[in-house]
Amino acid sequence: MPKLIIKPLYLNKLNNAEFMIEEFEYKPYQFLKRLPNKQITKFVLYSLQRVLQDSRGKICSAQSNGMILGLASLILLTWDEQIFGMKMAAIPHLFSIGNYQKRKRITNMLISEHLETCKKLQIQNVSVRLNIADAAAIHTLEQNGFKLMDIIVIFVIDLKKMPIKKIQTQFILREYEQNDIYSIVELARHAFKNYFGRFHLDPTLKNKECTELYAQWAHNLCKGDADKIFVAKRKNKVIGFTAFKIHQDIKKFGSIKICEMELGAISPKVRKLGVYHNLYYYGLKSFKDKADIGLSKTQVNNIQVQRILHNVGFKVITHQCTFHRWLNVK
Repeated sequence: MPKLIIKPLYLNKLNNAEFMIEEFEYKPYQFLKRLPNKQITKFVLYSLQRVLQDSRGKICSAQSNGMILGLASLILLTWDEQIFGMKMAAIPHLFSIGNYQKRKRITNMLISEHLETCKKLQIQNVSVRLNIADAAAIHTLEQNGFKLMDIIVIFVIDLKKMPIKKIQTQFILREYEQNDIYSIVELARHAFKNYFGRFHLDPTLKNKECTELYAQWAHNLCKGDADKIFVAKRKNKVIGFTAFKIHQDIKKFGSIKICEMELGAISPKVRKLGVYHNLYYYGLKSFKDKADIGLSKTQVNNIQVQRILHNVGFKVITHQCTFHRWLNVK
């Protein structure tokens, strides 16, 4: 194999990575066959540009004879740091091309470079999420001390083909109002206690702080991070909520509009009453004229939510794995 070198990738050289990005088969949104590869590539270049526009963001590239064969970005997670009281980072882009062995070599060099940066910056936790089929990258992460934390199942539904049906329930469904915020945050705090997502499954993180992350997430969604939030009420109490968000960035590079259910929860006291199912459907119905695709994610071991998504009309389209690596931990 020709000599490989690791070099920083700067904003004025970003377009040099376009060919490699086009060839990489596990890009974001690659699972949506209706989005052309060139549009996805433009979106990736845009997202890499945003990393570099943040003074704390970094991208390193693996090059051979002046050709970029791989790249990895590194961002600091300010919000996570506030929740857990430690420096945390993520590698949102980890791309390489070539056969299995070549990709492993490239990925190892890229990961090693960012791990050294994290040690210097006293970052304690680094997370990476990859397509489950990206064996070369997954095996390289494992060899570099990363540990699997969860597996995410990604579902999609064609909103234009979703049938309209009348909802009959024992509870009220409506859009979020400002006086719902306390009930929603407390519901999230209770529903996600002892959850089985990547934070709660990491033994190094404190369970209470992991739960608080979901409560704070719900609070932020209520304060403007979501495009729409819907609540279910019974006897004047909020018994469930779902928060939806339009993917604004990808809208700039294609004709497909995507809305995602960001976060949702119901009270354990109302299970088997169809609350979650109806909240999902009620929310999606409101986006039929605003989006083309509905997107939802859940853990592979969350069988109950997967059944609800299937009943609503979602279909499994791909899986992702989340890894954590701990550094500078005494």
